[in-house]
Parts: sequence; structure tokens; C-alpha cells
Amino acid sequence: MRKVFVLMSMFSLFAIIGCGSRSGPEPKGRLQTYPVTGKILVDGEPNLGITIYFFASDKLEERMVNPGSFGSQHYAVTDKDGSFKATTYSFGDGLPVGEWTLALFWVGKNPPPEKRFGEQMDDEVQIDPQAVVFSRKYGIPSKSELKVKVEKDKPVDMGTVELKSK
Repeated sequence: MRKVFVLMSMFSLFAIIGCGSRSGPEPKGRLQTYPVTGKILVDGEPNLGITIYFFASDKLEERMVNPGSFGSQHYAVTDKDGSFKATTYSFGDGLPVGEWTLALFWVGKNPPPEKRFGEQMDDEVQIDPQAVVFSRKYGIPSKSELKVKVEKDKPVDMGTVELKSK
């Protein structure tokens, strides 16, 4: 019984050590990231679920020539108070060094819970016209004026970015 206890203790210790935070260089092929945070307000109000995509500013022309490569692995989603944390590899880890152009997409104000779930839910999805205009205005990377510069060893707080829905 004692051997089982010792073996289980050793296994637990190795599991804890193995799952601990990693220090040292990034794995091969993985760029070092630095925290990028901020807050988005639309018409002075925070909105849950605005998706922010970050595109390398020096590669925007390449993306327009090859539209199949439109997606971005760098993104953030606003929470209920409009705050966001940029993500590259794991939630909130930030962005690699460089200048980034932001493209934003929004589905509109969330319907109340009784409209989202249960018997009272409409058969048709209601599209918020405000959100369509917003996404057309801020969702095209080549036309975006929203940018952020990330430098080595410097976390970036973009502060509050105030946008208009129209």
C-alpha cells in the first residue's frame, strides 16, 4: 500500500510540474507575444461580442490579392463592458511585435434572454441594421484606420476606442 501511495505521489508531482507555467524561449515557429488590451464603445456604450481581428499592416495588400487568406489567427472579443484582450495562441496572450490593422465585426445588441431561448424565440433571425452598417464601416482591413503598434517587452493598452454605429 505504501508503494502505491509513493507512486501516486510521484505521479502527481510530475503532473503538477509538467502542467506548470513554462519559462524560457517560445517553441520553434511560435513568435513571442505581448499583451494588447483595450475597450470598445459603440455610440458611447459597451457591447458584448464585437469581434476584433488583427491583421499585419505590412501584409494587407497581399491579403487583398489572395482573398482566400482573409482570416486572421489574431483576434479578440469584447466582454459586456467592452473590454478585450488580444489573442494569438492562447486567450489573452497578446500579439507579436509589429503594426496591426484592426477589422471589427458586430452582430448588434443582444436580444433579451427570453428572445434567445425558449418558446418565445422567433423563427427568423433578426439582423440589427446598425450592426450591418458598423461592420461595413469597420470590417474592411484595407480601409481601416484603427491600428496598434506592438513593441518588444511593452504591453499595450489601447485605452477606450469610441466608434459610431452610423
